[in-house]
Amino acid sequence: MTISLDEIISQYMPSDQSVREISEFFAVFSQETRVRLISLLSISPLSVGEIGRALRMNQTTVSHQLRILKDRRVVSSTRRGKEIVYAISNEGINDILFQAVKITETREGTIAEILSKSC
Repeated sequence: MTISLDEIISQYMPSDQSVREISEFFAVFSQETRVRLISLLSISPLSVGEIGRALRMNQTTVSHQLRILKDRRVVSSTRRGKEIVYAISNEGINDILFQAVKITETREGTIAEILSKSC
C-alpha cells in the first residue's frame, strides 16, 4: 500500500492553528532579554526584584518581559508573602532551553557560558 503525499501531509503536518501557536511560542525566544530571564528562572523561582538584581535590569523592564512570558505560558507566578515569584511553567521549557544550548554551541563555549560573560 502506497501513501500519497497528501495523506502524509494531512496525517503528520500540524494544523494551521498549531503552526501559528508554535510560531508565537518560539518568538518568545527571539529576544535576548527573555532568553536570559528564562535561563535564570530555569535555575530557581525568583521575584521581580531578585531577577532585576541578578540580570542588572530595572524592574519595569523585568515586569514587561515577564508579562510577555506569562501571556505565552512560559512562566507562571505565585505569591510568596508580599512578593510575587515567577517560575518556569513547564519542565518542557527547560528541555527546549537545554536543546537550544546544545544546538547552538560555538567555539566560544555554550550559549549559557556566553550569556554569563555578558551579564
